[in-house]
Amino acid sequence: MSLHRGRFVVVLALSLVVVFSGCHKPGMAGAQSIVLTAPNGNCLQNGAAGLVQIDSTGACFAGASPGTAVAVQLPANCPFASCSFPTATGSLCTGTVNAGTPAGTSWVYTSITIGGNACLVGTNGLIMK
Repeated sequence: MSLHRGRFVVVLALSLVVVFSGCHKPGMAGAQSIVLTAPNGNCLQNGAAGLVQIDSTGACFAGASPGTAVAVQLPANCPFASCSFPTATGSLCTGTVNAGTPAGTSWVYTSITIGGNACLVGTNGLIMK
């Protein structure tokens, strides 16, 4: 009986690995997660000012509270299909970086709005790893 239990446990474990490896939010696999906040009117990304490093999978933006409306605008030379990322609720993702974008290239946001209120962008933006 223990041989049958051992096989059952192995099959169950492999099944769980297969099922859970396929579970993820669409468009978010591997993308850099960026939480936007604005204490005292200054924009922060993941609690700090400055550039956030991204790789070719891009970035996903969200407010600190679930359902917070955010809007991020990058300059026209950004490495994505679109440079404007507004959402009424939840998070939004840039998609992948254009092929051939060199490491060290950076883009400072032109504007960030959180919960309908603009904040001071300062030196916040993205930099390619």
